[in-house]
Amino acid sequence: MEAPMVVFCHLESRDEELRLAGFASEERRDLYLALRAVPDIGRHSALLAMDCGEASDILRAVAGHDRDFFRGIPGLGPKRIEAILKHLRRTYDGGLPEPIRGVPTSWLVEAREALVSNGHPATDAELAVLRVLERERPADVEELVQRALEEG
Repeated sequence: MEAPMVVFCHLESRDEELRLAGFASEERRDLYLALRAVPDIGRHSALLAMDCGEASDILRAVAGHDRDFFRGIPGLGPKRIEAILKHLRRTYDGGLPEPIRGVPTSWLVEAREALVSNGHPATDAELAVLRVLERERPADVEELVQRALEEG
């Protein structure tokens, strides 16, 4: 028998329309709600931002003022990205993870996903990548993945 799945939901009501959004964790739902509280950030943009990585990745990008992390999201220009960074820094004041210095946050996401796609558990993959980044600054994501694989 499979274990039950818990989904954290948020119901939005607008005019005569109801929309239900489901999230794998309370942390992701809360981050979605924080993104929705940013002026001019709609449901679609908030969900696209959530697709950029785990909640900790998004918050790490905020902590490190990593504007590039959000640049690929359709509909988010420099002003909206600034608004997101400012609002989330205020909202999560004191609760942001340590930023990654010297490399884009997206490298952590890409390297972790590469390791996970090769069969490594997500938590182990992230720890291996973070250990590499504590010691050195690889030239690119491929080198970061290689070093993380060497971590074992």
